Amino acid sequence: MRENALLRLGKRRIGVKEIASQAWCEKQMELYALYGKEMTMQMQKGMQRHSEKQAEYFVELEAKPVTYPDRLYKDAYENRVSMRTLNEKGECSELKIWGSINGYGISGKIDAIKLCEGKARIVEYKTKKDAKGAMLGESDSVQARIYKKLLAELKNGDFSYPNFSKMYGLGDMRISESFRNELAGLGIEEGERSLDSIYKAMFDQMHMLPEIDEKLEVIYLERENLSELARYMIDYNGEELVERLKDYMEFWNGGREARPVPEKEKWKCNWCTFFNKKCFVWAG
Repeated sequence: MRENALLRLGKRRIGVKEIASQAWCEKQMELYALYGKEMTMQMQKGMQRHSEKQAEYFVELEAKPVTYPDRLYKDAYENRVSMRTLNEKGECSELKIWGSINGYGISGKIDAIKLCEGKARIVEYKTKKDAKGAMLGESDSVQARIYKKLLAELKNGDFSYPNFSKMYGLGDMRISESFRNELAGLGIEEGERSLDSIYKAMFDQMHMLPEIDEKLEVIYLERENLSELARYMIDYNGEELVERLKDYMEFWNGGREARPVPEKEKWKCNWCTFFNKKCFVWAG
């Protein structure tokens, strides 16, 4: 049995995007965790356009976090605002979510949620250079489905405030005095200026979300002007996802080494910054 991958990679929790990227290339995902991701100009432009899209509905807390507990508070507060926006405008952006798979803490951020026939539908946006690249990627589909699983578990109470508090050690955390003073200056009531109070209120809102739609959307946008290139509807298949996650979690449990792409998919190596540098599986 190999060492637990979280320990080996120096991580506390697993990101949803990391699990989803195992569908593209598990070896590349591991190398990113070990050596970081080299940001290209195209990637930076994509991130900028992505942020512009999310700004349509997202409202950021103006107080500036100083400590890790401050940042946790900011996440919960912004989630509360986003869920109110969903109720008022029928759509919200940048909803942070948490959960557990095989006992490991999982976290992620849903691009958007919109109300469709009374149900909360998860929407993921991806930017591409042109229509040629706007084909539904397996990793994008997996990412949206994991978000649906986690959000439904948050709504149903399968992952609740006590689970979150224990996972993050909230009982021992306090927000900084300077951050607390900024919250007071913004008119946030004293009873909501603690991690315990803000997260209890946020989880109560999670439980009140509409039913989570079984249909998911992945929308590809043109990187330069955010025009829509393609839109895909995905039917959630919980049983298939559970089986897929069992396979992915075998890597995180230390049951096997990270898998490279199979030979029929070695064309992916042409877009990998680690090819012929840190990874030589299909080199030469």
